[in-house]
Amino acid sequence: MGQDYFDNDVDIMRKERKKKRKRKKARRTLLSVLGILVIGVGTFFGTIKLVKPDFDFSLILPERAGQVVAFLENRKVNVDSPQQQDSTTVAPVTTTTQPDYFDYLDSSEFEFSADSKGNLVGNLLGGGSIATSPSYIYNLAKDRGIYRFIPSTEDFAISYPTKDTLACLNLVGDYLYFVNKTDGCFYSLERGTTDAKKLADDVDFAYIYGNDAYYISGLNTMCYMDLKSGASKELYDSTGKLQFVGISLDRVFFAEDNGSKYSFLTVDKHGRDEASPFMSDTYSDDIRYMTMEDGFLYYYQRQNDGDYNLIRKKFGSDRTVTLLYNVRPNGYPIVDANKLYYATLNDGTYRMREYNMNTKTKKTMLSVSGVKETEHINIFHGGEYDFIIGQKAENGDAVYIASGMYTSSSNVMGFSQGKWEYR
Repeated sequence: MGQDYFDNDVDIMRKERKKKRKRKKARRTLLSVLGILVIGVGTFFGTIKLVKPDFDFSLILPERAGQVVAFLENRKVNVDSPQQQDSTTVAPVTTTTQPDYFDYLDSSEFEFSADSKGNLVGNLLGGGSIATSPSYIYNLAKDRGIYRFIPSTEDFAISYPTKDTLACLNLVGDYLYFVNKTDGCFYSLERGTTDAKKLADDVDFAYIYGNDAYYISGLNTMCYMDLKSGASKELYDSTGKLQFVGISLDRVFFAEDNGSKYSFLTVDKHGRDEASPFMSDTYSDDIRYMTMEDGFLYYYQRQNDGDYNLIRKKFGSDRTVTLLYNVRPNGYPIVDANKLYYATLNDGTYRMREYNMNTKTKKTMLSVSGVKETEHINIFHGGEYDFIIGQKAENGDAVYIASGMYTSSSNVMGFSQGKWEYR
């Protein structure tokens, strides 16, 4: 039989593969021996450091002892490569420190009592003009004070007359709490009285849960107050602008606007830890109008095309749910149980819309025409009534209307001259 043309090449290839296998085996053996030696040396030095932390390694090591000692002392050093052994310059080692995110809380931390909530977070972030109890709805009236509305009879009466500008109305038990924007102070008011008690100076925003008060000072400091004892403490001092987001039973969540970016932070109400991020930083317009209600975050998130989606995210979860697509962020969403309330502005008509998160149905609750901008007007929800309060534009016509959630959106009451009446 004639010899195949490729026979010699096949033999040569087999010999080469055999040589390569031998070289790989020798390298693996060498690396294993070196690994054992490194582990042994490391164990030796580590044992010495444990037994005698102050031991001077330079007594037994060569000239590189300083680098080994620095390594054992958790310092960053640069060990020369073989090509750099004669060099006297050591390049610095750079590392990237990842933030330590606070991204988990047991579900029990969000088991709130509805009676202890001073208000819905979205109501307060929109100005806090409405607060409710099982029997009453309290509303702030410009230049007039606090009024009480009785849903069962639709009667009303003045509770606290004042010409000062009030905001952030909270209602827990027998007490109303509010921020006086005229003098910048935070007050409590026992229901049925007109003698308001000052709790703190220089307050911009306040949220009450039970005996806990969280407030942001005019100097952008997040503070906590125990309403029983009156003791307060600063939890976080910001160089930017703080925005309240929500709470758990032991923590407060807030955003910090540093001009070009937003940081999302949380801190323990007792001051037992430093503030930690609970979400990644974003540019200022990427996430807007964030609120937290019952352990869920709600916010508008900008998409690649510039439009916004309204997102829901359970705290500590990576999963997000898009509730509404392609909506404009016209103020803070308000969440009450399975209902989400949001505002729209189309062709000059400003609408308060309801989205049922169970059935995914939407409907208009209340509307007003002739609105030019949304910076000076807000929606509010309280008990069985919905409200639109504000101005149609800066220095524009005032709007103060309400409608029962079980009635037609055209069945509208207006508040004027200290009276609620149907239009």
